[in-house]
Amino acid sequence: MNSLPRMPGNFSMEDGEDTEVVAAHDMQEAEYERAYASSKLERLRLRLRDMQEPLDPSTQQQVLIAIAVLGSLLVWRLGSRPARS
Repeated sequence: MNSLPRMPGNFSMEDGEDTEVVAAHDMQEAEYERAYASSKLERLRLRLRDMQEPLDPSTQQQVLIAIAVLGSLLVWRLGSRPARS
C-alpha cells in the first residue's frame, strides 16, 4: 500500500540553500526515523523493503526453472516406483 516512509535522497548542487527543500528533506527524514524507532516490526518492514535483490533477475529465472525441472523429475521418479505389499 506504499505506506512506509522512504529515506530522502542526498541534496544536489542545484538545490543550493533553498530553505523549502531543506525543510522538506528534514521532515521526510524525521518521518523515516520516527517509523524506524516506533517498533521492531516496523523496523523489519523498512529493512525488507530497502533490501537489494541478491541475484540478477535472469539468474533468478534460471534457478526457478532448475528447481521446477528437478522437482518434476523427483515426482516422476518417485511416482513410478511399485507399491510395497
